[in-house]
Formats: sequence, structure tokens, C-alpha cells
Amino acid sequence: MLLKVTQMFSEMKAEDFLEIQGSDPDTQKDLFKVLPSASYELISLDTSEKKGVGYYYRIRLKKRAKD
Repeated sequence: MLLKVTQMFSEMKAEDFLEIQGSDPDTQKDLFKVLPSASYELISLDTSEKKGVGYYYRIRLKKRAKD
């Protein structure tokens, strides 16, 4: 999933939004390690952990224009 997200992000135009949803906390952490922080604006990061459902996250990013 991480490879697919990074490929999609690289193909995006400046000011486009990307929403990522998942249930693996390691993937969530790794995403912010592989995307350069200067390349995106974090719009929202929602997480929840419900008994019987498990861990879930939703991340919204906006791609920044290159300087």
C-alpha cells in the first residue's frame, strides 16, 4: 500500500488532495517517513480504535507547489 500511495502522490499536481485510509499503524507511521515533509500539508489525521473493530486511520494531505 505504501508504494501505491507514494506513486499516486508523485503523480499529483500541486494543490491536489489525497486521502489515505487504512488499519495498519505501521503503514501510517512509515508514510510520514517516506514523504518529504516540505512536499505536503497535513489537512487532517483522524484515528480511532474501537473494540471489536480495531485500529483505523484517515489522513488527508494537500500537495504543495515546488519552490
